Amino acid sequence: MGNRVKLILLQVLNWYVKWEAKRLFERSMKLNPAPFNAYIEEVASNKGATMASTYLSKQGILHCFMCPSRQRLRKVVSEYACPAHAAEAAKLAVQNINGVKSKEAARA
Repeated sequence: MGNRVKLILLQVLNWYVKWEAKRLFERSMKLNPAPFNAYIEEVASNKGATMASTYLSKQGILHCFMCPSRQRLRKVVSEYACPAHAAEAAKLAVQNINGVKSKEAARA
């Protein structure tokens, strides 16, 4: 077979796979749309929080290092954290300190 025929066959196969996937997705949405709605909501929430945090960082506005919250911030080592993420910030700080100690021990 020539290269042109192989290319055409690959394009047809690609189209068929996409068409079949779309058809299966539509059928599964009709059966139970709840998992898809939950997934889309989660992705949208994460993207929104990331965009808001990026904007606040670029503007130099203090906010939690994990979310765009600006209320009741506490400084944990070098990061600011809201009450919801303060424990996680402390845990990351301890991991960083232990990582630094182990790297220093490895150098010595």
